[in-house]
Amino acid sequence: MTEIKHSPSENQTAIPGAYCKNDIATVAALGCIAALFTIENHELGHAFFAHLYGAKHFFLALYMDSTPEPTGIGARWEAAGGTIVNMLQGSIAYLLFRALRSKVSVITAYFLWLFSTLNFLMSPSYLFWSAATGNGDWAAFISGWPHHALFNAFMGIFGLIVFLLFTRFLAYDLATFSDNLLVLTLVPYFSSIVIASTSSLISPLGLPMTLIGALPATSIGFGSLSFMAPWARRLRGDRVPIGNISRSGLILLLGFISALIFLYIGRGVTWSTN
Repeated sequence: MTEIKHSPSENQTAIPGAYCKNDIATVAALGCIAALFTIENHELGHAFFAHLYGAKHFFLALYMDSTPEPTGIGARWEAAGGTIVNMLQGSIAYLLFRALRSKVSVITAYFLWLFSTLNFLMSPSYLFWSAATGNGDWAAFISGWPHHALFNAFMGIFGLIVFLLFTRFLAYDLATFSDNLLVLTLVPYFSSIVIASTSSLISPLGLPMTLIGALPATSIGFGSLSFMAPWARRLRGDRVPIGNISRSGLILLLGFISALIFLYIGRGVTWSTN
């Protein structure tokens, strides 16, 4: 007699709750929290390197401005600072995710995955954005280089390739979670972009300055979430999902606070150092 093997989606008793619906509000709140620290720490990365090279006065919104502006190699380090921070904190979050995903709650594991994903995808998308538009961090980084057109083309192609490789790599881990993957990808994408865009509209710098800040690259980078779910399903294989995201009052509160911080920073925050 031939043994009938059921796919995980058919065997819904494998893990109680694994195939329940994810709580949309909690996932949206996690998206706001992850986006806040991804975007604003990117800008603070610029401020850190600007400070190392002599800047004393800083303005933070969805765009970082500092005076006096660093020149020479200092200006290049300042331009690269945001991406350096994103790659660093994304790597830490991903290592924690791999080490702790079977030991922590599903919400914690998902947040670590989401936070690392947003950081990893924002980084190469900035390379592509800068090459395609001539604006942004990496356009400033290669400004004045000899054979500029060649380096710009290489930067754009390299950024696009790394972006796709990161998306494939991270989609494999997304398959760890429940079958309802569209909620885990589309909801944080829209919640983070909506709050970031709203913040940009009230920026005293105005929309044009915001459009050369973090928002465009963020939209492109986070946008890969929109097509990651089908990819993750194909990569799942025989793995059984670990569970769903349940309603969490604490996460909803933290998400609300993150949205308020986004809006507060959007109005502009200034400080000076000695």
